[in-house]
Amino acid sequence: GGRGGPPAKPSGGGGGRPAPALLTVTLRSHEGGVEGICLVNLRRDVNLQVSNLPVRGGSIDEDGVALVTGESKVVFLRADGSLQDAAGAPQSVLVPAWDAVFLVEAPF
Repeated sequence: GGRGGPPAKPSGGGGGRPAPALLTVTLRSHEGGVEGICLVNLRRDVNLQVSNLPVRGGSIDEDGVALVTGESKVVFLRADGSLQDAAGAPQSVLVPAWDAVFLVEAPF
């Protein structure tokens, strides 16, 4: 705040709502297919385990999109936003505190 006023509240924390924790950027082809995803952890104090992503628009076929993590782990993004392995078991991606993870379409 300014002189004489109450101190300013941190952005995103007002009104009893929690501050945002995860920023998701989806990179798509001109046909709308997912080519990559960037997950940014906006929290300085918490690692995030991400097992579901908001998927809007574009196209994801029933087999999902194979994405490779920085650790060369392959996860499949399904049309409902869930992350799974090739057998369909739930998977998650660790996004360290105040850091980002990039998932890119697998080259196969």
